Amino acid sequence: MSPWEIVESPGHRVSLVEDCIGVECPTELNPIAQRLLRIHALQYELTSSPYSHDIIELAIATVISLPLSQQDETALVWLLIVGPPSSDKTSSVLLLKTSPAIYYVDSVTENFLASGYRDQKGRRAPNLLRELDGKCFVIKELSTVFSMRSEKVRAFLGDLQAIFDREYHKLTGTIGRVGGGAAFSVLACVTPSALVEHHGYMAKIGSRFLMYQVPQLTEEERQTGLEILWEESETRKQKLVELRKLVAAHVKDLLDSPPTLEPETPKQREIINRLAELMAHGRTVLRSQQLVDPDTGEKKYELEMVQREEPFRVHQQLRTLARALARVHVRSRITDHELELVRRVALGSLAADRARVLGLLPDHPEGLTAESCAKGIGKGESRARQLLKELVLIGLLEEGRNDSKGGRPGTIYRPTPKFADLLTRPLKPLDHLLDLSQSED
Repeated sequence: MSPWEIVESPGHRVSLVEDCIGVECPTELNPIAQRLLRIHALQYELTSSPYSHDIIELAIATVISLPLSQQDETALVWLLIVGPPSSDKTSSVLLLKTSPAIYYVDSVTENFLASGYRDQKGRRAPNLLRELDGKCFVIKELSTVFSMRSEKVRAFLGDLQAIFDREYHKLTGTIGRVGGGAAFSVLACVTPSALVEHHGYMAKIGSRFLMYQVPQLTEEERQTGLEILWEESETRKQKLVELRKLVAAHVKDLLDSPPTLEPETPKQREIINRLAELMAHGRTVLRSQQLVDPDTGEKKYELEMVQREEPFRVHQQLRTLARALARVHVRSRITDHELELVRRVALGSLAADRARVLGLLPDHPEGLTAESCAKGIGKGESRARQLLKELVLIGLLEEGRNDSKGGRPGTIYRPTPKFADLLTRPLKPLDHLLDLSQSED
């Protein structure tokens, strides 16, 4: 198979769900892989969102990524699941709640890592770093953090940025130096509006996080989801209880086994390298200054600074995530399925406005015009043109001339050849059941 021949057909889903609900799963799979097949089958019974299956696999992969990161002390996997309210992001992540491998909280305060607080008897607040070390820190809703005062949000993000490198210390006025060393993965849920409203805050810590953006459901998927909710409540509860137990058992078995994998192929390495470069380009920070023409008084903006991160940290994160996903599937090596999930994470980790524009490319193989871009993102043509030129400036799009039957040819924007296959592949629901039922060869 080519690197992008990913399983997207739902053809075998119904029969596989029937096989795995109340009947033994296919016996040719090993017992741990059979369990994952049943996890997906149960999830198909509980939700109509095909993307909740992506979330489950990415969540489990984040939890079990730490041993892989620790092998050579590469960058930790911190993942945000970004989706609107009631998009299954939180309910899917909460399937992990009973696993002893996670440290779960609903929300956090600004001094969550190391507080200088003493109670009336002089007892210190517990050192959370010791409790987090070696676990996955799961935050049910990160959006609540941004409701704090700005100085508290800055303190929270500053602490996160510091501990990413596995070491954190600060001085307090009450008990002196606090902190210590710790390594943990992070999995958190957040709404798109919270990211947009607080993009300034996230720009400071964003390079430490990967993001998975939950796509919108189709009308058919939405109606199917409403029908599923009419299932008898006790039956639904029983399925949820079983699903949580299966997820916890899956995490435990994977963490109890040594993380050994075959090396990536040259083609897989090349794809992960380009995904890392794509993210580095896509998260480039542009800063402009306002200038006023002294003669006309006209205001214009001139580019003042271009800051592009190097791709090395995110390369480590994407590679570790791909390997962790292979372990989730009980595979000895990365396959196309893992690469596709990692591609979706890479695209979702770009700045929101840029990602929306780039998300139009699969439906416009001939390229984007300012008009088609404006229509696709629901903005005016001036804003669309600004974003398109920005994407040219950071190296993800290039300008060309559109064929015209009369008059001056218009400007058309096409993906840079280096990233074209990564940006133009349609984002369709993956069939996780069919993928698991196939041999990794």
